[in-house]
Amino acid sequence: MYYTYIYFNPVNDIPFYVGKGKENRANIHYRGYSTNKQVAGYIKNLKEDDIDPKIEIIYTTNETAAFWLERCFIAAYGRKDSGSGCLLNHTNGGEGSDYWKGRTHTEEYKKSMSESTKGSIPWNVGIPLSDEAKKHLSSYNKSIGKIPPSKKGSFWVNNGIEEKMIFSFEGISIYWKYGRLFRKRNRK
Repeated sequence: MYYTYIYFNPVNDIPFYVGKGKENRANIHYRGYSTNKQVAGYIKNLKEDDIDPKIEIIYTTNETAAFWLERCFIAAYGRKDSGSGCLLNHTNGGEGSDYWKGRTHTEEYKKSMSESTKGSIPWNVGIPLSDEAKKHLSSYNKSIGKIPPSKKGSFWVNNGIEEKMIFSFEGISIYWKYGRLFRKRNRK
């Protein structure tokens, strides 16, 4: 379910950020994972004063409605960077974040990240999965199927009656699944 969320300073009830999200997106900024440095700094300053920002969530029926509502709130409250209001948003909303669009990590950064993780043990090693989690993973893996492409980038699909070789699932009906009907034996 999609929603539009608004971060408020609880001391003066003035909003400082508006966003669109689903699931746990509204809490990303609070946890310090915001790509907007001004929002991250503002929340950090509030936390240093032992103040938690107030988050209001308005649920919508679909993503388009959430984007529309986000644009409306940003237009109503105005943006600080354009001199029209109090929000720390950098855009007028409705388009999602394009922070990484066209950006890549430098080779130096990639190498430093690789070196920093060598020899470290992943956080989840040794933590057993519950039976419920195992069943969930099993059913998920069975539903998506493993689609290992061949050397030429093609793979076989079938609908229970016929089979064919394809290069992508684009335009393929949901009734087609990965695999061949009958495997041919290797003859020498």
